[in-house]
Amino acid sequence: MNNKGFTLIELMIVVAIIGILAAVAIPQYQNYVARAQVAEGLSLASGAKTALAEYYNTNGEFLNNASLSGAAARHEALGLAEPTDISGKYVMKVKAAKNDGMIVVTFKSVADGVHKDVAEKEFRLIPDASEGSVSWRCACSANESRNCRTGSGEPQGSDIDEKYLPSSCL
Repeated sequence: MNNKGFTLIELMIVVAIIGILAAVAIPQYQNYVARAQVAEGLSLASGAKTALAEYYNTNGEFLNNASLSGAAARHEALGLAEPTDISGKYVMKVKAAKNDGMIVVTFKSVADGVHKDVAEKEFRLIPDASEGSVSWRCACSANESRNCRTGSGEPQGSDIDEKYLPSSCL
């Protein structure tokens, strides 16, 4: 008798291989999803980056006027919409902060479909106006001097983990 087909052991080996591949692929996909959501924040911040760079080029300093204490007043001086109006599917708001041109990107909650490691967290874009132009770097914590990849310790509170930041931030 000449039977054609697979034995039970061969089928079990195939199932085991698929299980191993899935165990590796699913966590990587989750990281990809979180990074894609954070990339939306960087994209939405581009308008604020342009407005702040233009303000700096015109006035020779970043928006540090004490009379513009509220975010709405700062955004109005820059010609930007309200912070909560600069939002997206995953981003709650993009805000021009009051200290030295910093931009803060804040994400929505898990209930809005945001990845659990990114939900209700934020990252900052810090300007550098050296060498005649304004460039931007990301900061993973409220401490502006802590660059991503050079800071110490884990993110705390609302700080986003730097592994979820776009590659342009690293």
